[in-house]
Amino acid sequence: MEDELRDMKAHKAYYNMLHFVSEAQQGIPKLCPCGSITKEFVDEDDTYDYLPGKRYFICTDYQNDGLHFRQPWVMGVQQEIERLKLKFLEQEKLLRECEALKVQVKMLLERVLPEPEERPVGVKAAKAAKKRKKTGKEEELAKLESLLEIKKQISKQSLLESLLAKSEPLSEMESALKMKLLSELL
Repeated sequence: MEDELRDMKAHKAYYNMLHFVSEAQQGIPKLCPCGSITKEFVDEDDTYDYLPGKRYFICTDYQNDGLHFRQPWVMGVQQEIERLKLKFLEQEKLLRECEALKVQVKMLLERVLPEPEERPVGVKAAKAAKKRKKTGKEEELAKLESLLEIKKQISKQSLLESLLAKSEPLSEMESALKMKLLSELL
């Protein structure tokens, strides 16, 4: 039992080390393959022109034995910027899709929800409209509307007369139309 537990712990440590190695190779490393935390380090001995030294991400327990990690700062930051750019582009794409969906939802809501009906004219507003003088176009429009109403009445009456004058029996639709016209005109 103890041997199995020891093997499991060894496998877990090995898999954790593999994870740390793969994570350390991308962007700003957080953990060294040995499992310790990485820190930012400036190598004062490595100077170039007027720059005071090179920056590195380095293991806190660093020894130059190949088991610990030392990554140039520029590479880590550059990879991290690339990762953040990709993340930003994904978020921007999602925002555009959300805007398109918002427009579609708005259109669907307009289709589903009826527009509010106009409020009926109040008593005072109706009296004021009667007293108000109509312009020439309003008078013509009122005359045309009354003529259209009269024309509708005449066409309904002529249709009813033709249905009443029929000698043969009426179909169901014709009898329903006849009843409807009688109820409207009487």
